[in-house]
Amino acid sequence: MSCARPRLFSGPRWPLASPLYPRRGLWKRLAAAIQSQWDRTGLHLPANTASNHAFEWIVWTVDRARDGSLDKAGQVVHLTGNVEDCAHFATWSRGLVPARCTLVFDDEGYSAEVELTVGTKESELVEPFLAQ
Repeated sequence: MSCARPRLFSGPRWPLASPLYPRRGLWKRLAAAIQSQWDRTGLHLPANTASNHAFEWIVWTVDRARDGSLDKAGQVVHLTGNVEDCAHFATWSRGLVPARCTLVFDDEGYSAEVELTVGTKESELVEPFLAQ
């Protein structure tokens, strides 16, 4: 199954209430984490300055490329790809956010929604989307 734009997002408290992830500079820390995790990445600022995205990325692996972006408010990570790839990124990125912050994994159509807690398995994120 392919999700057009699966999203990983949090409530309004992240990153605004987190001293570890102040809004200013968040995209730079996320960009550095992405580059540390994957060997082949492409990171760039949106070409259109009116874009709602703070920065965009592409991660290349042996068999395909996966892309995503972080919105300017630091509240939404947009991921494009199959649900398994998106779930992998989501569980990895959960480790970048303090456990007290609530994260939710869903798709643009809100066809399913899963709370992403510390310890959530990729299969737990994928199952509701594949069951449709």
